Amino acid sequence: MVRRVGMGMALAGLLAVAIPWAGLAAGSGTFAVTLTARNMAFDQSTLTVPAGANVTLHFVNSDSGVPHNVAIYETSAAAKVIFQGKRIPGPQSVGYAFTAPTRPGTYFFRCDVHPETMTGAFVVVPAITLDLTAQQLAFDKRTLSAPAGAYVTVHFQNGDAGVPHTFSLYETPAAETVLFRGQAVTGPAAIDYAFFAPEKLGNYFFRCDVHPSTMTGDFVVVASVAVSLTAKQMAFDRTTLSVPAGAYVLLHFTNEDSGVPHNVAAYTDSSAHTPLFQGAIVTGPAAADYAFFAPEKPGTYFLRCDVHPSTMTGVLDVTAAGG
Repeated sequence: MVRRVGMGMALAGLLAVAIPWAGLAAGSGTFAVTLTARNMAFDQSTLTVPAGANVTLHFVNSDSGVPHNVAIYETSAAAKVIFQGKRIPGPQSVGYAFTAPTRPGTYFFRCDVHPETMTGAFVVVPAITLDLTAQQLAFDKRTLSAPAGAYVTVHFQNGDAGVPHTFSLYETPAAETVLFRGQAVTGPAAIDYAFFAPEKLGNYFFRCDVHPSTMTGDFVVVASVAVSLTAKQMAFDRTTLSVPAGAYVLLHFTNEDSGVPHNVAAYTDSSAHTPLFQGAIVTGPAAADYAFFAPEKPGTYFLRCDVHPSTMTGVLDVTAAGG
């Protein structure tokens, strides 16, 4: 079975551990953040957004008569611009709109007018969509997995006509510490819940708050690992990729072969009958960011380009977690 992951852009419910500057504007499909300049400083040193999100940044300049802006760069060298907002004198506000990088990582933001003193970290986290269904007073899955700190959208379908269900996340089965509590939805209906996964690796607990003893499951937070692979002159630049078992793999793929389509796909073995992950085909020169969960079982798996399956191959080496 192919395990699919992707972006989810609709928010329902409330994040219990509140992040006041972040959230999805209801019904808009955009991720909203707020930043204020006051007394020649930003009020936050870190902004966090999901990878690939359509971001709306509400910027408030409270410094009367002083121009400020917000600009985002790949690094603190400020050589490569990701977004550059217009400068505005205070006191006034402006709405910036841009698309977040698809590659998770830590980027750099600053005021271009005061580039040495007004700076911060622009953190892009993985974004993942998980499917969960309630049917006949039971969840269809007992385990959900997500990378630490990721922006998670649970696409929840309630198939029980006339019966309310929820999805809520807790630190332990005692349900004393709420991490996320979703609103109830009466079936048949669907809703998207969205929240940030815990930063700490480990097992958490989810349940339906309406049926807390019978509708439960484990929410497993796993590590992320970043790897890269390049296609050049009709060959991969390496024959082996090593990743920990069960990890969330962020694969940055670069296709340097102009006019030639390539991709990266992983299979259980060289017969390629059972796919673990199949990346979208990209025509060079271009790059793509793939994301998938590594197999839970350590061992040797098969990599290939599906367009050139006999000549562009390799090994996905899945190692024991922590080993």
